[in-house]
Amino acid sequence: MRMLETIVLLLLQASIGSSALIALVLLVRRWREGPMLPRMLPLLWLLVLVKLLVPALPATPLQLMPHVAGLSGPSSPALQEPSSAGAVTASAEQAAPGLPEGAGLASADFSDSASPAGAGLHPATPMQQASGEAAAGGAWLRIAAFAWLAGLIALSSIGLFAALRFRHRLKQAIPVTESAVLRQLDALSGQLGLRRRVRLYEHADRSGPCVYGLMRPAIYLPAGFAVEADPRQLSHVLLHELTHVKRNDLPLGALWSLAAAIYWFNPLVWLALRSVKADREVACDAGVLDLLGMQERTAYGTTLLQLARRPGPRPHFALPFARFPRKRGKRKLDELKRRIGMIASFREASSYRLSYPALALAVAAGLALILTISVPLRSSAATEAPPTSEAGRGSESLGITRIMDDFKWFSSLDRLRVHASFDFKVPDALPEGYKLSYLNLQQAWQINPELSTITYESGKTSDTYRREFVLKVSKEDLRNEYKEKPGSELRTSAPAMWGEAAPITFRHEPATFAGIPGTLVTQIQTYAWHLPEHAKTFVWEDGGIWYALEYFSENHSREEGLPQHWKNLSDAQRDQVLRSFVWPDQLQRTDYSGEGQSFPLYDTDDLADARRSLGFEPALPRALLKDRLRIRDARMMFRDDQYADDPFHILSDALRTTYRAPSEKPIGDLNAEVVFYQSRGPLADEEKLLSSSRIWIQGLEVTSVMDPTSNFNPYGIDKGFQDLGYSHRYYFWEHEGLHYLAFFRDLDEVQPELLRELVIKTLEPAASQPGPE
Repeated sequence: MRMLETIVLLLLQASIGSSALIALVLLVRRWREGPMLPRMLPLLWLLVLVKLLVPALPATPLQLMPHVAGLSGPSSPALQEPSSAGAVTASAEQAAPGLPEGAGLASADFSDSASPAGAGLHPATPMQQASGEAAAGGAWLRIAAFAWLAGLIALSSIGLFAALRFRHRLKQAIPVTESAVLRQLDALSGQLGLRRRVRLYEHADRSGPCVYGLMRPAIYLPAGFAVEADPRQLSHVLLHELTHVKRNDLPLGALWSLAAAIYWFNPLVWLALRSVKADREVACDAGVLDLLGMQERTAYGTTLLQLARRPGPRPHFALPFARFPRKRGKRKLDELKRRIGMIASFREASSYRLSYPALALAVAAGLALILTISVPLRSSAATEAPPTSEAGRGSESLGITRIMDDFKWFSSLDRLRVHASFDFKVPDALPEGYKLSYLNLQQAWQINPELSTITYESGKTSDTYRREFVLKVSKEDLRNEYKEKPGSELRTSAPAMWGEAAPITFRHEPATFAGIPGTLVTQIQTYAWHLPEHAKTFVWEDGGIWYALEYFSENHSREEGLPQHWKNLSDAQRDQVLRSFVWPDQLQRTDYSGEGQSFPLYDTDDLADARRSLGFEPALPRALLKDRLRIRDARMMFRDDQYADDPFHILSDALRTTYRAPSEKPIGDLNAEVVFYQSRGPLADEEKLLSSSRIWIQGLEVTSVMDPTSNFNPYGIDKGFQDLGYSHRYYFWEHEGLHYLAFFRDLDEVQPELLRELVIKTLEPAASQPGPE
């Protein structure tokens, strides 16, 4: 469904641009009548056809149309070539009533006979998109998508039926065997430079000549016409039909039929189709007279008028919705008058040599217009290759090189989608009490080049763990994630009383949950002296994307071995989640915004979000001490975020940045670092900390404190480093209503110099400017 909605959005935008081009050609057609016009119009209509069949082009500076949401990758939805049975042309009066005439058959139109309609129509088969942006959703778009698909299938069916019916009727045609007529046909083919042989038939049901057949074109004459007509008239008719073959009017007519079926909702496309049919007859007349010369124009016009009066079967319209309201008889008469007028005013092509530069200029202008009004495609690099760590898509990198740079975490789905190379569905109905916790993106990770993980949590069940379930998404087969890996066996830690834990094993079974076929993976952990523990994951594939829902697990506390269930969705809750998967733009119930949750900074977009949360412009140096320490992490921390992974208990929302020395040029131990906080409110209750001294830097008072009772570090996360002999020191200061904290782990030899640099950074004007609203 997502793919279909994207195609409809693309075609709607392309239809707008194509309509402008069609209107321009129709204006030229009516405004500038003259001898040169029959030669120019087919080229202009060819530009329109290219625009219709190639709705999206690589991005250029000329383009005015916006990107279509969800259209990613260099390949726009492909349209299949007409099938051998369907890619044929038939007469509208005999084959496809209800479609505009002339869609596929290039007929001489010497009478009221018309070209076949709908020949060559075949349902387009869209390709799955490769990239990573979502199409617009919603009920109206879905209705429009189904309506467009229904119209395409209906017109394709009509065209296919008409082609098969017309092809069946042509089996009654009799080959022309008169040697004189065949020699004349061969001679005229040689004059036109045709390399393939064109066959000649007579058919009792034909009222006028026509040419038919894409792969093996043949001319069909009314029964007895080859014998009754004089050689001069016969040469006029054969030259006209052979000129259609030389000009490739048959395959072009089939492509116009395809364009009309795709853009059936656009009346200008149908108007263009009717005009193309009329203009190609005039252009064909001009091509014949170029070969015969001006002296033959009167005789050629007489042949045209004589055959126009020839009696024959009238057209039958079974689907009046496809007709234009203008009476067909008057329109046919107008077209005949236009052709006779062109013949009467005809001059040889050599008379227009000075006009060819103008023609070339018009074609160049048309090409420029196509580029301007085409929907731009994103480059393949933007849609297929994962973004590098140095830059987020569409924004500038902050130059942060993290220790695990191929692993990113986010608090909102939108931010993950910016960095991921493809889009995917997510659940919109979570079990009661569950909410989005955090999102991870692993790139170049083990067997998967890209793996997205979304964790949903229900809050703390105890002091040691939370209830959760996990969704994993990848373009690679996720069943391979749940298999034994020789040399890297997985096993859990168990209390000594349980005995040794054996490597985890996996059992794969076909399963269907909530109507979704997939694989149930059971993860089994056995112990020497304890019952095994199990975990369950459901894996399935949807549209080339693999999903894995980890919904149940048996766990235990590490020391006591008390039973726990970190993942514990019931079967009903699991099915509720599975049934609710939608594209991100279609979410209605579940909040994926990550509002109020801490988030990391990867690019300038993240920095802008942090600036809005803080209410001021923070200081964000990329390096300190002349590049001896470099920024290794930056994240926006919220004081009420229960999921925040921060060792310190901050009292206000703050920006936290971490600096470490490069591993090739360490300062002290590799774990030595400085963590820098900036906030509008107090960061800690300094009265509960042990103040050791006060120092002055650039006229600013800085308080040095220690935290022996772990008041500021209540979880004791950093206590292990203290036990190893690392020094810990906190420095607090304020400036113009802003609060700052610098925490030093080790770095004793450079602490004074480093602290001074940080304080000076906060005194710079940019640090105290209010951020944008």
